[in-house]
Amino acid sequence: MSVFSLHRRLCRNRAFWFVLLLILSFFILSSCSSDDTGDKDGISIVCANFAGYDFTKEVVGRDNENIEVIFLSSGSVHSFEPSFRDIADIRSCDMFVYVGGESDAAIDTLLSSMEGVNVFRMTECVELLLEHAEHSVPGEEHDHAHDNDEEEYDEHVWTSLFNAVLISKAICERICLIDPENADIYRENTRVYADKLMELDACFADLFESVGDKPLVFGDRFPLRYFADRYSLEYYAAMSGCSHSSEPSVKTVVQLIDTVRKEDVKAVFYIESGTHDVAERIAANTGTTAALFNSCHKISDRQIEDGATYLSVMYENLETLRNVLT
Repeated sequence: MSVFSLHRRLCRNRAFWFVLLLILSFFILSSCSSDDTGDKDGISIVCANFAGYDFTKEVVGRDNENIEVIFLSSGSVHSFEPSFRDIADIRSCDMFVYVGGESDAAIDTLLSSMEGVNVFRMTECVELLLEHAEHSVPGEEHDHAHDNDEEEYDEHVWTSLFNAVLISKAICERICLIDPENADIYRENTRVYADKLMELDACFADLFESVGDKPLVFGDRFPLRYFADRYSLEYYAAMSGCSHSSEPSVKTVVQLIDTVRKEDVKAVFYIESGTHDVAERIAANTGTTAALFNSCHKISDRQIEDGATYLSVMYENLETLRNVLT
């Protein structure tokens, strides 16, 4: 068993006991909350990550007052810890949207204690890719040497704009089953949104075609396997997307520095949920720039209040890439 597999199994066990305590507490308090959840008006959809939340808002219409779309967590999808309010919302909602990957063990345990929840898993809408590519973590090849049965599928399915279209369409069809009277509206909203997503997808494709075969280098975790696969990008990263390590090995950093120099890379990227330290260290040693690539993995409440959407964040990524690659 690999170190990553053992660590994840231990994390799942901790998640089980954490959620079990919440469930027991919830049943004790359920009679107190029944008045709040039993007489709800309209339709409610609860989403456990930002991408699912934003796709759902686009499908139903951002100004739709008949459907309440609730975003449970502004933290990482890997550290979801439901509150009593969250549990009550999930229990009473008409549809629950979440990623549905390996890191959602706590959510799966919670759902197994509930009956009748209409569950939508984003990972069931697309073709899944293994988390590790052979060239993704140059200093840690031994982590990729185990059998495919032990490898995990990458959960960050929303990072591909094409996948975002597939997920949005699937969300739309599920909502149409809940509210068939307004199905035409939801399908038209989704058609318009899909066109916007594919327009941006074409912009990324044009950019990468114009800059040639330069690889992307991340001095951080790499939750962008689906994004890279969409445009056939070569990439190197300090850690895998779901790595529990907080710091790469010295060997990995040295190899990334060598890669930047050899490939004449102009920028070293970091993601929004990590630290800048490794990327900045590599950039300082190679005379390049450290730049943010936002994976839409961790979005703050403040960003949402300021109007951040999946599309707006991805357009910011496009502008960043244009600035550092051209």
